[in-house]
Order: sequence, then C-alpha cells, then structure tokens
Amino acid sequence: METITRPFQMYNSVYTRLMGDRQFDDGLKLLLSGTTLFISHCQDDDGAKLSAMLGEHLIENHTSPSPELIQELIKIIRGFSKESDGRQRFIAKVFKWSKMYTEHGHPKLHQACAEMYLSETDYATCCTHCQYLDLDGVELYSQTLLEVSRQQILTSEFGLIITWAVLQFLTLKRTEHARRIFQLFTSSHPNTVKSKFPYQEPLLNFLQFFLCAIDRRSPELINMLRDKYKKTFKPRPLF
Repeated sequence: METITRPFQMYNSVYTRLMGDRQFDDGLKLLLSGTTLFISHCQDDDGAKLSAMLGEHLIENHTSPSPELIQELIKIIRGFSKESDGRQRFIAKVFKWSKMYTEHGHPKLHQACAEMYLSETDYATCCTHCQYLDLDGVELYSQTLLEVSRQQILTSEFGLIITWAVLQFLTLKRTEHARRIFQLFTSSHPNTVKSKFPYQEPLLNFLQFFLCAIDRRSPELINMLRDKYKKTFKPRPLF
C-alpha cells in the first residue's frame, strides 16, 4: 500500500535534515515560508504545527530579532484566522523569544497585536499590548480607550478608563507615555474636547495634579493628592 506524505510531514523531514547539518538559517527560512504558505491557504492545522516549530526554533537557537524577521512574524500572526487555536500559542512563543532581547517584548510586535485585537473589538487584550508600545504608538492606545468609553455601559466611566491607563504607564515607569495618553484622550473625548482644566470629572483633575507632582518629584504633594481624592477612588474597586 502506497504511503501518502502530508505537506507538514515533508516540511518536518526537510527541517530535521537541515538541523542535523546545522543549517540554522536555512531551517528558519523553511519554517517561515512554510508557515506563511499553510496559513495563506487556510490550512490552519498544519500552519499551527509548523508555527510551533518556528517558535521553538527562535527560542532554542537564540535568533536575533532583525527588522525583517519581525515583519515576517507579524505577517504570520495577522494571517491566522481569528478562530485558530494556533494563533495564540504562536503569539505566546514569539513574545517568549522576544523577551530574551527586550524586557516586555518587541514594541512592533505589541503594536501589530494591538491593532489586530482592536479590529476584532477585543479591547481587553488590545490594551494589554498597548501598555508596551513606543511613544509614537500611544495614539493607538488612546483610540482604543475612546472606543471603550463609547460602550453604553461605560459612557459615565471615561474618567476611570483614562486613570487606569495613566496609572498603568506610571507603574511601568513610562512617564512620557502617561502624559501623552492623558493629553490625547482629553483632547479627543467628547466630554472633554471643549473643556479646559479644571475638569468636571474629578479623576481628570487628579491626573493633572498627579503628573505635575511627578514632574516636581514631590512625595509630599503626591500624598496630599492621595488624601484629597480618597473619596473619589473609594467606590471604585479597581483602586
């Protein structure tokens, strides 16, 4: 009886031979082209298997994150269907590898994932990636927060939404990002676009003062603000 060789088995066989000959670059090229080919033809099962091998290759061989490689990985991430289980597993492996070189993972990878999840209205996952964008990418985060604040259940909580984002950045010691997101959000949100400081929303005033206190490196002012706005935060479990 004739044995039928599946496409994935062919790639796996050739890759094994290349690794045996220590042809690491050729092995990487094979996995990249094969994964892209499978996904472009909606063969997500084989694409997921090959992408798992690709992720392991990147990690085990300490592959350098060149700009060209980052773009190819982004193409693969975007190529997966939303329903594919392999997409999330691949993203996890790619960030595990990327964190070998940058603390939180490559900003371009975070931006690509944020854009993808925003287009799918998966705001929570989008915001998780937005925390680690370059300063130029903060505009995408602001756009996401504006969309979240337009959800009917959250229209009255726009102050809470931007406060959460600013404090996230400050926790990561990304003060310029915190200041940028605050400026972008308040200059675009319909409740604040025509307003000037002081705002009607107490949390926005808190953020304005808090960012100034950080600029002044004044622990006393920060403690005073915390005491003054304690009642504003108390009913909000997030804080």
